[in-house]
Amino acid sequence: MSGGSLLRLFQSEYFDAHLHMHYLLRMEQSGVQDYLVNELYKMTDDDVDFYLPQLSQVALLRYSKSSLHRFLLDKAAQSMPFALKIHWLVRSISEDKTPELYENAMAMLSLCEAAMVNSTVAVGKTDEAADGPPRVQRML
Repeated sequence: MSGGSLLRLFQSEYFDAHLHMHYLLRMEQSGVQDYLVNELYKMTDDDVDFYLPQLSQVALLRYSKSSLHRFLLDKAAQSMPFALKIHWLVRSISEDKTPELYENAMAMLSLCEAAMVNSTVAVGKTDEAADGPPRVQRML
């Protein structure tokens, strides 16, 4: 599907939350990911809550390639119920100790805890690794 027809689909009245999740999972191009993540900010809290398990999983799968984890952290900073659900979901994913998700989950958990406590997302608190996900710096 060409970029123009994708944009027309994304902006059409037929593009619902279910299709949004489908394309968020299937389309790995950074531009498409960024557009879809930005559109998540327009979704209702009920829709976001319904798809929170899928959003959490995709956020960890694409941690260094997508801004989806940032969206979830923004939600966590705005709402304690969202923060707790996100934390529980990411914690449950991390307990599988899947190598490609574990480091991302640990970083996400630390950032989620900070977002819950501070009601804001920690900007500039991660150390970008050239070969992996951002690592959280411990503050003394």
